[in-house]
Formats: sequence, C-alpha cells, structure tokens
Amino acid sequence: GDTSNASFHDTLKTATSNFRAHFVSTLGVKKTLSEDVVVFPNPASDKLNIRFLSGMPAEAESIRLMDLPGREFRLPCVKSGKNQYTLDVSGLRAGFYLIQTETAHEGLRSVTFLKIN
Repeated sequence: GDTSNASFHDTLKTATSNFRAHFVSTLGVKKTLSEDVVVFPNPASDKLNIRFLSGMPAEAESIRLMDLPGREFRLPCVKSGKNQYTLDVSGLRAGFYLIQTETAHEGLRSVTFLKIN
C-alpha cells in the first residue's frame, strides 16, 4: 500500500489527539452584570456609548477599557447624558475589548464590545 498516506494519517491522528483547549475566566472578574451596562453601537468604529441602567459610576476614572489579553487603554471619556458616558474609540485597532465599571453599590461589572474600522 501507500505508506506515505498511512504515515500522514497516523501523524494527523496523533496531532489531533494531543490538542487541548484551556479556558480561563476573563481577567479574574468575579461578577459580570452586563445586563446593567449597555454599550452601543456594538460594533463601534468611532464613538462608543456606555449607558448604566442602575448604579452609575461617580467618575469616569471608574471606567476601564482593556483588550482581551488585559492591556489597559486610557481614552477620553465624556459624560454625555444622565446615565451615560461616551468613549472615543476611533484610535483603537479592530478587535474585541472589555469595559469594566465599578461602583460602591453594584461592585465590578464588565461588558465586551467589538471595535471595527
């Protein structure tokens, strides 16, 4: 028979049996209450609005923006409504990002959004 084809299949079988998937919880976030925080538009290309349905942070500094590997980005954050802030995300590369907010009452909350060009 064709030994090169058999060798290929054996190698492929070995390679696939050694594959493992390992998932880690996102950045050690203890509690995710994304239903309390709404981001729009999602996906976003230039401006991203963050609306708080309950428990708005007292200051924009309590809003953190990170990429999925955990690098934090400092972006201009402007209060744009009673329960809303707007971020200028136009300078970010395309990809998924995590927004974390923290309030004394609600604790740590996070939500993801997709940045597009």
